[in-house]
Amino acid sequence: MRDNISYKERDMAAANPEVEFHLDSFLGDCQEMLNEHYKSKLPNLNVPSIKVYPGGKYYKVAKKDNSHNESVWFFVSKEDGNIWKAASWKAPAKNFPRGNILSDVAKDVIGVYGI
Repeated sequence: MRDNISYKERDMAAANPEVEFHLDSFLGDCQEMLNEHYKSKLPNLNVPSIKVYPGGKYYKVAKKDNSHNESVWFFVSKEDGNIWKAASWKAPAKNFPRGNILSDVAKDVIGVYGI
């Protein structure tokens, strides 16, 4: 029996409402950490902005320094809120999670330059 669900929809993880709720405040803490670091250590440079790209199973969190430079900072799992180091622009390194947005504080898990 064949259903009318595409293969992409099957691979999409259902976003946990609790993860979505905590994501904004976690990213706000990350942006605040960047602001403090750049203000005290790099006052002549512009503070990077944080951009979120929702994907099938993960939220991709990127830092954008200017209009030409953007890099993946980390990934957040939509199902459980686990934080994953970026292996590439498209995929996380799945060897072990680096933290969780539901239980950890941003400055304890995320560094200004990476995880």
